[in-house]
Amino acid sequence: MDLPFLRRCLRGFLRRGWADDLAFDGPSMLVKVRQPSGTMAFEEELGLHFKVKDVLWKLSAAGFGSPARMTLLRGSEKLTINASLADVGLIEGEELLLVRGRGNYTYTRCQSIELCNHWFRIMLLGSTESGKSSFLNQATRSTFDPVYVTTIGVDFANCKFHAEGFGTLRLQMLDTSGQERFRVQTISHCRRNCDAYLVFFNRTRRETFDVLPQFLRDANSMGLRRPEMIIAIIGTHTDLQAVVSSEEAKEFADSCGASYHEVCCADETSVNQAVFSILDQLLESELELNREKDGESMTS
Repeated sequence: MDLPFLRRCLRGFLRRGWADDLAFDGPSMLVKVRQPSGTMAFEEELGLHFKVKDVLWKLSAAGFGSPARMTLLRGSEKLTINASLADVGLIEGEELLLVRGRGNYTYTRCQSIELCNHWFRIMLLGSTESGKSSFLNQATRSTFDPVYVTTIGVDFANCKFHAEGFGTLRLQMLDTSGQERFRVQTISHCRRNCDAYLVFFNRTRRETFDVLPQFLRDANSMGLRRPEMIIAIIGTHTDLQAVVSSEEAKEFADSCGASYHEVCCADETSVNQAVFSILDQLLESELELNREKDGESMTS
């Protein structure tokens, strides 16, 4: 009997996910995952061919949040998401620890000339002097220039990262002009094939925060915003006295369905944290989209 063929056929009739749970042959073991509080989060018999990321997806389905923001620890060791349970070498009855709110992917900058496994395009929106250009330079070139230079039209830069379990990522950032006379033209020109847009404001200047709804309306009216689009609100100049509180900005971001990040563009660490968090969301969105396509192809 051709078991792989039978499995593919069954996936067309069973609800999504059941076929993955069927262990037609091979060994299995009881996998236990406990939360830091001591509460058991997951306990299920799984085949040793299952990967760590499959366990994360099961935890996500159980209501523990996005797999991109979960990590499984074996003692103090972080488990690689593409490792199978057999590779991990778990012992029957051994418990794993679930850590949430922590990026599951590890990013390192690289200058690889190889073809990229993933390519993401991000548009930066915001009024003049909101920190877009400084963010782009720090994120893509690891440089910061305290001298302000107005962006005319659009500027862009590329950078590459290696993500554990995903290969090489190419990230292209498009820095649009904050001046109203250029804004509509640049957004309209650059809107195609964008995977995310980041909307910036200067925390020391309230007027840059008050115009955020207008930038979001412009993006919506030109069809930039799609259901799968990642949106983030970026508050800059965290090293200076703020006139817009973190609570107010976070509340606005929540109302827009966006994540919120605060950065100091002179500090590479804070910029990287925001970039890596957004990359987490982009990878997670791509994984979910691929899973939906796989499910549709299996049932068609």
